[in-house]
Amino acid sequence: MNKIVIFGGSFDPITKEHINVIKALALIPDVEKVIVVPTYKPPHKKASGTFYKHKVEMLNLALKDMQKVEISLFEIELKRVVYSWETIKHFKEIYPSFQICFAMGTDMLDIFSSWKNPEYIAQNATIILFNRDDKEKTKRAILNFENTYNKKVLVQEYNSTSISSTEIRVKNMLNLPIDDLADSKVVEYIKQKNLYLGDRFYYYINQVLPEKRRRHTAGVIIAGLGLAKRLKLDSRQVEIACLLHDNAKYLNYKDYKGFAYQEMPKNVVHQFLGEYIAREQLGVIDEQILVAIKYHTTGRKDMSLLEKVVFMADIIESGRTFNGVERLRALTEQDFNLGFKESVKDLLESLSEDKYYLTIQAYNYYVKGEL
Repeated sequence: MNKIVIFGGSFDPITKEHINVIKALALIPDVEKVIVVPTYKPPHKKASGTFYKHKVEMLNLALKDMQKVEISLFEIELKRVVYSWETIKHFKEIYPSFQICFAMGTDMLDIFSSWKNPEYIAQNATIILFNRDDKEKTKRAILNFENTYNKKVLVQEYNSTSISSTEIRVKNMLNLPIDDLADSKVVEYIKQKNLYLGDRFYYYINQVLPEKRRRHTAGVIIAGLGLAKRLKLDSRQVEIACLLHDNAKYLNYKDYKGFAYQEMPKNVVHQFLGEYIAREQLGVIDEQILVAIKYHTTGRKDMSLLEKVVFMADIIESGRTFNGVERLRALTEQDFNLGFKESVKDLLESLSEDKYYLTIQAYNYYVKGEL
């Protein structure tokens, strides 16, 4: 039986990775058509605010010359949250003589049972899984699905990249190149239509940080948002704290008369000055964000979850290359608290001198368990 493959998503904007996945779906044997379904408003995440007509236009630009590919406005035209089971039901009625397939990655399959009406999806569509994550997680997700719903998953091995729509949006807001992340026609459209422009916080960071540090900041935001999703934190809080964490990196504390400087290691000053600038000059009033900025380098005892997330995102963001960072990333993926504890331990042990008292307190509190 020939297959109709549904590939849904926010596509805000469509990335080169999306395009490669769509091409791979079209090459699966017996696939008659790949239907790309942009969401009006995704049920599992906050919309970024891009007007849907821009998303559709970028999809058209990126996919117009691809065979077997069709863009459906089914969900957008309903102008509401549309659940995947509704989309599958819609296309099952249109293509009754075809095998309906639904494409997803491991992260989605891993939380499949939390979806709306998962039984309907499992019984009325074949899941096509792009194996793009660690093998253990993928194996566990497949086993859970097949045992729960008594249906086989069609696994497509795929050499993925880490490109995401979030990365494009964040980098564009930080005035960083996005040509390697999106189709050239999509990049041109984003520039022409002034899409994904940052707020006043992004504007400030673009003024005070050089490109190299903005690249690091982008990595911290992306890592932080990934952790926020896993740990169910407010994504906007995490985004602002990560964005502003290094705002004082290249500033001189002597230029800020109201800043109460105390003797401290040179690499620590910017976290305290950064909190001062965020509060006094940028008008940040969220105390949780301010505290997360204030201790992102040293850590401290009894940190909030937001503080820990900013601390960890700063350490494991994709641009970091120090010895042991891959181990910390893997530990954090496996168990956030374990990754955090090991990072505090490694931080103190990496300091040959200038061991700041806050880091020592964090080490004693989290590693040695001295409350």
